[in-house]
Formats: sequence, C-alpha cells, structure tokens
Amino acid sequence: MILKEENWVYISEYLFEEEDLPMALEFGKELMEATRKEPGCLLYHAHQSFDNPCLIILYQVYRDEEALNFHLESRHYQEIGIRMIRPKMKSIKVNRIKPVV
Repeated sequence: MILKEENWVYISEYLFEEEDLPMALEFGKELMEATRKEPGCLLYHAHQSFDNPCLIILYQVYRDEEALNFHLESRHYQEIGIRMIRPKMKSIKVNRIKPVV
C-alpha cells in the first residue's frame, strides 16, 4: 500500500488492566470487523505487545478526513469503542503520523 498525503494515518496505544484485557480483545475484534467494512477505511490492524500483553497497538489508515469522521461518528465506534472499550482503558496515546520517505 502506498500512502498519499490526503490519507489520515494513526498509531494508537491502549493500555488495559490484565483483568480487562479479554473483554477489550473480544469487543476490539467486533469493532475491527465493522470498521474494516467502512468505505474509507484502507487499513485497520490491532497488535499486542510481546513485552506487555496488556498493551494493544492499533494501526489505522483512512482515505481522508471525511472517512475518519465517518468512522468516529459510526454507530459501531460509538457503541463499542466509546461506550464499551474506552472506559476500561488505563491509558491512551494516539499519534497521527505521515510518511517521510
């Protein structure tokens, strides 16, 4: 995949307590499946740290700002991401990134 300037790319780090991790992974899978069906979602991958299994790293690429806004306003993001998963996060770090080479 070759990224374009208009793409919105994010790497996010979400830290959970060990007891909340199974729930976060279960709901995260549901959110990922719904998000990947969005017309402007180009890539959506979740990763788990080897060093800290409670750390989930999400890599997201959206076609443009409109596609990102569609995702943020989607029912699945609001219901699963905001209402179910986010309250269980111990910490959140979101970085918008761009290609440099």
